[in-house]
Amino acid sequence: MDVLARGLDELAAPVRGLYEELRKLCVQRAEEMNCQPEAVLLSRREIREATGWSDWQVRSYCRQLVEMEYLYATINGNGRPCVYSLARVEENGRDGLRGLTDVAQLQQRLMTQASSV
Repeated sequence: MDVLARGLDELAAPVRGLYEELRKLCVQRAEEMNCQPEAVLLSRREIREATGWSDWQVRSYCRQLVEMEYLYATINGNGRPCVYSLARVEENGRDGLRGLTDVAQLQQRLMTQASSV
């Protein structure tokens, strides 16, 4: 079953490895800062120092993770470094995109609106 899951994974193994490291790092920092993991911002330098990965790997793999909507990139401009945050959050054991409303919540909202009309 694991072989099938890996075959269907949209991320290359090294990119998936960096993503998993970033998730762990965000969870760890969120606990220290008493916030949600998706609120943690990481610079490429912080990622390199925490993971030991090369600059090329971090730049390349983060770019791919942004393109595949696993990370959000915030470019501060004026020579300031690019920072990243998790775009996908794990809720109830399921991975989802941050900021999207799930079907159950939409149905509840529709029912509430219909009953108030």
